[in-house]
Amino acid sequence: MTSFGNACDTGAKDDPRDADLLLDLLLQHRDKLRRLSPDSEATRRVQNLVEERRKLVDEKTAQINRLTDHLKVYFPQVLEWYGRLDSQLVCALLERWPALEELQKASPAGLRTFFRKHRCRDRERIERRIEAIRRAIPAIQDRAVIEAKSAAVKVIVQLVRILVEGIEDLDGQIEEAAAAHPDFFIFNSLPGAGPVMAPRLLAAFGSQWERYRSAREIQSSAGSLR
Repeated sequence: MTSFGNACDTGAKDDPRDADLLLDLLLQHRDKLRRLSPDSEATRRVQNLVEERRKLVDEKTAQINRLTDHLKVYFPQVLEWYGRLDSQLVCALLERWPALEELQKASPAGLRTFFRKHRCRDRERIERRIEAIRRAIPAIQDRAVIEAKSAAVKVIVQLVRILVEGIEDLDGQIEEAAAAHPDFFIFNSLPGAGPVMAPRLLAAFGSQWERYRSAREIQSSAGSLR
């Protein structure tokens, strides 16, 4: 039978042995156990919002990675021209012109209008972009691949755009919920915390300070104890 130590080290399961250890802890060391009570509603509101935001960010990252993989195959210029694939400009460009061949068919006047509409006011930058589009050489000529990848890219950028909007909406809800929390001023006052990290710290530590009997326990809970 696998020992408890080996189960912890290797991930192997030994339910009977684990149950024996838990029973022994309950019967022989009850004084070391403390009652676990749920956090306040205000705290749980922040915690749940922060958790859902993290899930959306993870999903957006996964979609961006998919988008990057597709573009590398047939339209790598986008990765060179723009730093962020989740920007409104890039999403709109790929929705309208998902392949280099289609983008190069757009007139200079149409491209200027498009860039200005998406908050690009620098004339020199616009002209450099138009020139780069004109000079670009297709990565591949296989129409079967280009058509399939283009179709997938149009779907992915729509998903990315929806995720970006959802994350921004959750950011507003998190800001509102955190500001209403009675303990938020503690985390908001920490150097470098700011509007992004302060709510996350509140969510991580909760509001039941009595569960921590020392700074060492806080460090252990946060995973920063060495």
